Amino acid sequence: MNNPISTPQTEYTNRLHQRQSETARQAVRFRRVGLVRIALLVLGGAILLRALFAPHHALLWWLIPLAIVSLLLLALHQNIFKQQRHAERAVKFYERGLARLAGNWAGTGERGER
Repeated sequence: MNNPISTPQTEYTNRLHQRQSETARQAVRFRRVGLVRIALLVLGGAILLRALFAPHHALLWWLIPLAIVSLLLLALHQNIFKQQRHAERAVKFYERGLARLAGNWAGTGERGER
């Protein structure tokens, strides 16, 4: 719960640190899911090569679950990407807020030329 004597600077700093740790956590998740996707691609390629040189039709059936898992991982990867971008935008928001509170905001906004 909010501390009644907390200043805006401490609140923004706390929230900034939370968003930065969330961004780092999402980046780790993004890399891990990406590596699993690459591993599945390599495994699928190995199965295809094996099936080409030694025609075992049973091997090709393994491609179906691999494709399903790959599609699920693709959806998860996209979701993590969105969460990561959201956290990055929140970090920028709190950084700008702290700069505003410190009086370092002049000249950093849009100039209205659009």
